[in-house]
Amino acid sequence: MRTFKIEHTSWWLSIIIIFSATLMFTIFYSAFQALALLAHDVRIVLYVPVCLLLGCGITAVYALVIRYFEQEWTSSLCLNRLPRELAKGIAIGIIFFLLVTGIMAAGGWYRIGTVDLGYTLLKDIAFYFLIACGEEVLFRGVIFRLTAKRWNTAWALAVSALLFGFTHIMNEGATVWSSIAIALEAGVMLGMAYRVSGTLWLPIGIHWAWNVMEGPVLGFAVSGNEENSMIKPIIEGPEMITGGSFGAEASVIAIIIGLAVTWIFWLKSRKDILHAEEAVEQ
Repeated sequence: MRTFKIEHTSWWLSIIIIFSATLMFTIFYSAFQALALLAHDVRIVLYVPVCLLLGCGITAVYALVIRYFEQEWTSSLCLNRLPRELAKGIAIGIIFFLLVTGIMAAGGWYRIGTVDLGYTLLKDIAFYFLIACGEEVLFRGVIFRLTAKRWNTAWALAVSALLFGFTHIMNEGATVWSSIAIALEAGVMLGMAYRVSGTLWLPIGIHWAWNVMEGPVLGFAVSGNEENSMIKPIIEGPEMITGGSFGAEASVIAIIIGLAVTWIFWLKSRKDILHAEEAVEQ
């Protein structure tokens, strides 16, 4: 079988491939939302393993598709790097939303109302693992990777971030602003996380922890979706600061922190390139 090389395809065929992947994801995303609705009615002993297996299944299918079309195993799912990169991503995702919430709390826009210590996070953790795997495989593993191969990293960041941001415009309370905010704070950051690590495990970890912290733990809406949560907060203030009904992802605070993390990833990427060039010269 002939090896598939997107850099050798025409530009219009490349766009069709990327558009088709986005359309497929939209269909799968509807299934994800259905799973979220079923969470209240399905027993935890069944719901949790189903979500975890589906998340693992998505990454496995992605790896097999690349193996079939490109005649090689993808390095972006290297199992040797899974523990370290996933743990690093989870830590970044947790710290990110603690910073966002801490700044809001310092400004008087966020305060804890009540805390439900009996609330279990298991269903939320499992569901958002599935969401993180699905979205990162599409937006970073497919769209970012193929766009970077066909054009360059700058185009890959722009295309994947904008598609990622505006996919969320279908959500409750979404606006053009909230979609741009997600593109800037998360789309670009997750793209650079993939670029600098060379694996999907880092952006999956960030995305996973980001959603769990934002909604089930801290009590914000997640991309417009209201969540049951451990903390029931009182959130007051300008929508540009708090994100309003869409959640903290539409906050300028999240955008600033997201762009700062992206800059750190960019510096790391530049440093790695310089080291590689020095090694070649030696």
